[in-house]
Amino acid sequence: MLNFITEKNGKITIAELADYYPISERHIARTFKSLMGITAKEYTSIIRFQSVLQQLNQMKSSINWSDLSVQSGFYNQSHFIKFWGFQGTMLY
Repeated sequence: MLNFITEKNGKITIAELADYYPISERHIARTFKSLMGITAKEYTSIIRFQSVLQQLNQMKSSINWSDLSVQSGFYNQSHFIKFWGFQGTMLY
């Protein structure tokens, strides 16, 4: 499951995981939390954040934040900024 989330760059919902694997969302949530110490949603957010950082490292010229936002699976730049702020609070 971890590899699948990583392959999707964290752009997957728990409902989509439950559809892909023949188990319930509740079972995924409980098992993930007990084994990993964080929720599945937190894990997908971490992987998504790492994906954004990798894309930033690969950019040679100026950053087009709108394009980066959409490529990273966010609805728009505003959604990306809110996510980025949330991740910043998780790091402290």
